[in-house]
Amino acid sequence: MVTNVSGLVSGMDTNAIIDAMVNVEKIQINNWNKQKSGLNVKISKIGDIKSKLNDLTDFLEEFKAEADILGYTGTSTDEDVLSLSTAGSALPGSYAVEVTQLAAGEKNRSNAFTGTNDTVKGGTLTITVKGEDAVDVTIDDQMSLQDTADAINASGASVFASIINDGTSSYIQLAAKDTGHVIGTNADDAILLSESYTGVAGTELNFVQITQASNAAFTLDGLAVEQQSNTVTEVLEGITLTLLETGTTSVTIDANKEATKENLVSFVDKYNDALTLIAKELKSTESTNFNFSLAGDSTMKRLK
Repeated sequence: MVTNVSGLVSGMDTNAIIDAMVNVEKIQINNWNKQKSGLNVKISKIGDIKSKLNDLTDFLEEFKAEADILGYTGTSTDEDVLSLSTAGSALPGSYAVEVTQLAAGEKNRSNAFTGTNDTVKGGTLTITVKGEDAVDVTIDDQMSLQDTADAINASGASVFASIINDGTSSYIQLAAKDTGHVIGTNADDAILLSESYTGVAGTELNFVQITQASNAAFTLDGLAVEQQSNTVTEVLEGITLTLLETGTTSVTIDANKEATKENLVSFVDKYNDALTLIAKELKSTESTNFNFSLAGDSTMKRLK
C-alpha cells in the first residue's frame, strides 16, 4: 500500500513545489539547448567566412610583388632555333639571338664483349664528373657486363650506363646525365675515368671517349654567351630560353595585358566573395533571430 503524506505534517504541498522546481530547471535546460543550437549555427557561419578568407589568403600568397601580378609573353621568330617561356619578373624588350653551338654531354664506350653475360675483369672503376667528388665502382670477380652496368648506375655517379649491341658485340656506354663541361675547363675533363684491375680472368673495360662534351654558345645582341645547358635561365631575368638548333632568331618580350587582367579579376572575385558573405551575415532585419545570427557581432564588424 502506497501512502502519500505530502503536506500532512507541514501543511505544505511539497509535490507541487518539486514540480515547480523541476519546471524551472526544464526552462533553463531548454534555454541552454537553444543557446547551444544558436552557437552551433554561428560556428558554422564563422567556418564559412573563414573558408572564404583562406581562399583569399592563399591567392594573395602567390602575388606578393608587382612582378607576380603583371603578365608577360615571349615570342621567337624561329621556334625551330629557340623557344622561350616567361615569368612575372620578366621585363619587356627585344633581342637578336644567334645560336652557334648546342650543349652536349660526354659519352664513353667500353671494349667489345660477345654478350651481356661475358665476364668483366675484377677491379675498381673511378668516375669523376665535372670536378665533383670521385665515385668508386667495385667490379667483383666474375661480374658480368650487365652486372657491371647495373653497379655503375647504382653508384650515384652522374652518368648513365647502358648496354648497346651492334649485331655482333655488346658494349657498356657511359653518358653524362648533364650536358656541357665546367666553363673555362677542358671539354675532355667533363668525365674522367680511371680503371684499376686486380682480377685474373675476364675482359677489361678500356673506356674510350666517343662524344666530347660541348657547351651551348650563342650571342644575344652581339654579346657572346656560354652555358652548360641548352635550357638557359640566367641570361634574361624571368626568361627561360630553350636552344633547339643552330641558327638565328629574334626574341620579343612584351606585356601580356590579358594575363594581368585575369590576375586582377581573380583578386577582385576572391575579395568580393569574402566581403559579400561577411556583409550578408552582419545584415539584420525585424525578423532576425540574434540567437542564430552574427548580426551585431563586434568581431565581424571589425573584420569587415
